[in-house]
Amino acid sequence: MGIRDKPSGKARPKHAQTEGARIAVKYQLTRSTGERIGQIVSDGIKNKGGIPGISRDIRREFPDISKAKADNIAQTETAAALSIASLERMKGMGITGKEWVTAGDDRVCGVCQSNAVAGAIPVNQVFPGGAMHPPQHEGCRCVVVPVMLPEKTTKTEGHGPPPRTPREKVKVGKDPQKPGRRREVHWKEKMQAREARMRAKKVGEPNPKTVKAIQVVFGIIGFALCLIALIWWLSIGC
Repeated sequence: MGIRDKPSGKARPKHAQTEGARIAVKYQLTRSTGERIGQIVSDGIKNKGGIPGISRDIRREFPDISKAKADNIAQTETAAALSIASLERMKGMGITGKEWVTAGDDRVCGVCQSNAVAGAIPVNQVFPGGAMHPPQHEGCRCVVVPVMLPEKTTKTEGHGPPPRTPREKVKVGKDPQKPGRRREVHWKEKMQAREARMRAKKVGEPNPKTVKAIQVVFGIIGFALCLIALIWWLSIGC
């Protein structure tokens, strides 16, 4: 509000235009000012300028913006850009869950704390505070981390064999320990027989599912290391 636009001869990326519209509405700025600030934040992250560096770039470009407001925009919009990128990367890696992590100090608000208490949730589900990812509010210092959720359990888990397909034939015979009674071949016996057949075959190429699982595990480890560095980087500006 009251901030004059600076002309720029460079074409702004689509991402900066999309985020610029949101920034303009959120901070009561003009559309072009929001787009320019979105580009400044994007460039600051790419160049590893940190929150203070992004804030300085905003004030250098728009002197009418106060230092407090520039710091707030830099903190909030950096968290938003990094969270969006993290969530897209999770989905691309096939990660099924996410978890909200706070800064862990007395400045954490109640809403962010409730998001953290919720624990791991599906990647496409919103947190209790109503946000899909950080920031929950202006100046939010939280981050979102990847989590692999367990596969959905069947109704029969822990209560006998899994449900049979229509083509599966049930083997029935007499139980030698209980004459006169008929029994079904236990599903564990079937699994053991299948494993024995697999071991008897010549070892070929590695199991694709195993390779995929290893890739996901290493991806999560690398992602977690990046997020630890991110939390430290964000704390520089706090």
